[in-house]
Amino acid sequence: MRFPLAASLLLALLPAVFAAFGVTRSGSNYVVDSGGGLVTTINGNNGDITSLNYNGKELQDRSKFTHLSSGLGSATVSSNIVNGAIAVITIRTSTITQYYIVRSGINTIYIGTYASAEPSVGELRFLARLSKSALPNGYRPAEIQGSSSTVEGSDVFVKEGETRSKFYSSVPFIRDQVHGVTGSGVGAFIIIPGVSYETSSGGPFFRDINNQGGDQQELYWYMNSGHYQPDAWRTGFFGPFTRNLMKPGTYDVTLFQGELEIGTGRVTVSAGQTASVSVSSSISRPNVIWSIGTPDGTPKEFLNADKIETMHPITRGTYRGINEVYDYAIPSGTLVTGSNTISINVASGSSGDTFLSPNFIFDSVELF
Repeated sequence: MRFPLAASLLLALLPAVFAAFGVTRSGSNYVVDSGGGLVTTINGNNGDITSLNYNGKELQDRSKFTHLSSGLGSATVSSNIVNGAIAVITIRTSTITQYYIVRSGINTIYIGTYASAEPSVGELRFLARLSKSALPNGYRPAEIQGSSSTVEGSDVFVKEGETRSKFYSSVPFIRDQVHGVTGSGVGAFIIIPGVSYETSSGGPFFRDINNQGGDQQELYWYMNSGHYQPDAWRTGFFGPFTRNLMKPGTYDVTLFQGELEIGTGRVTVSAGQTASVSVSSSISRPNVIWSIGTPDGTPKEFLNADKIETMHPITRGTYRGINEVYDYAIPSGTLVTGSNTISINVASGSSGDTFLSPNFIFDSVELF
């Protein structure tokens, strides 16, 4: 993954005098100068990024900082220069190793995360808390600054007569290669190469928070999420790779019909070798008497389905779940000639204003 801070073309063409590339110490801080206009300050006690200064413009919020999860608390921080042109800041805890890498003359922070265990908070994310005044333009459905009230769960807000939430900024992993925020002549973007999701859990259609615009302009990259968990968390290395091939290992393979999982298999990939696996659908297609929706893993055929991702009350901003197919045998004699009503209700173990409303999303309903 790259977290580049890039000026517009106009700013890039303006003449400027840059300092020399390198890493210096300022008290307990590490100061990394790209030599191209980006100066990054990293706290030597915990690994927080406390300043992102681009051509004299401060892009980092001054009250809250940029870090992994919500901050590591304390960490061992060190620096290294490779071949005179690559600065590496390494941040270590007992279970996390975080890398920030800057190449001479390039205004990009390359980020790599190695996790040997899932954080106790149940999610692994990179969170940049940026200056709202320098970067005011985020994703409108996730803009909550100046909201008048909350709706539920303290995560859904009312602003200008609309519901807004950080959850509404999510994009499926398979389509989320770039997301960012902008200001006057400057922008901050998280760029995710295709293989950077390889260690993440959830599959190609999983999605989570990308942005929230409050007192800070928050920019996220979720590697593992505790908001909902369709499969087991994975550990290992998350970040940029200089390859197009898969990492060696054993993989679960999923066959999708649209976004509906209809078949699975398993394959072991060895370094330098080619592997194959045969996967077929396990979903039966009965003779249907009546149906609504198409079995494709989405609710797109239903009324207002296009609003689920960005409007209350489907508050997670997604229709993705564990994608279960439920069969219920209607007892003989229950259906009668004429009109019949089938009610499907949602059950939840928690309730109250502090919780999000329990819900489920229909893909399709078939009577056969």
